[in-house]
Amino acid sequence: MQYAFAPGGGLPVQGILELVGPILEEVEMYSTEHDWNVVFTRCSHPENHCSFTEQGGKWKRHAVKGTKEEKLLRGLQLFAGLYALPVFKKGEKADKEEYSGLENPDLHDYLLVRNIEQVDICGVARNVCVQATYDAAIRLGYNATILENLCRSV
Repeated sequence: MQYAFAPGGGLPVQGILELVGPILEEVEMYSTEHDWNVVFTRCSHPENHCSFTEQGGKWKRHAVKGTKEEKLLRGLQLFAGLYALPVFKKGEKADKEEYSGLENPDLHDYLLVRNIEQVDICGVARNVCVQATYDAAIRLGYNATILENLCRSV
């Protein structure tokens, strides 16, 4: 849910902007009414990332570190800041593709320390990063659910 996937971004995903409101409602319910842990993940790629087409990869350049594309969409960014929600980066190594948010060991540690057993996942891209995060969560022993109504595919 970054500018990279919004209209005008490197990998625009149709319908992403319409997800922001419903995701914020869900996040607010999770974090305030239920006092559950909410985290965000985001791509943060070096300019020469192996997944980029100019490096022989399959994706257009997107979410380059230090650019607007790397940032969470405004409403999500404001919410994360307001509630001091953690944001975990992935894809920071030039020579390694990372689709799952759980490839960042800090996220897995965060969940373990808090004894979190259930992971609900939403966002973009449903068919790539969301699926990879779900698969990793299951592999690591979490109960995981994809919130289908809060996802879009690339």
